[in-house]
Amino acid sequence: MGDAVLQVWSAKKLYEMDPPLSEGQMTTLRAQLVSEVALAEYTRELKLNQFLLLGVGEEKTGGRERESIMADMFEAFIGALYLDSGYESACKILESVVLPLPLFPSKNTIPFSFIALRIKGSLL
Repeated sequence: MGDAVLQVWSAKKLYEMDPPLSEGQMTTLRAQLVSEVALAEYTRELKLNQFLLLGVGEEKTGGRERESIMADMFEAFIGALYLDSGYESACKILESVVLPLPLFPSKNTIPFSFIALRIKGSLL
């Protein structure tokens, strides 16, 4: 559920960008926004990983800081927020956590930063 909310929200934000992006640019940026690395960073930003309930073995092997687990946790958090409080509540969290963070570098990164991008007068 959370992954679907993330996809819709990120697609909408990228579509509304001014100046408009090409379809390829939107696809690349959306992939960066919802990548495992990015989702793990959002979890860290909200300090959600402190609430993870892990088995003894997973705890001993560093599961609390494992990016795949933190990414799954963020998706679950957004999905639960959506089901409990609706799309607008999920959007508020996403806008407060996702928009201020810079793009995560990768070999396919488009040379934009969130600070330089604008959507109808608001940051991104």
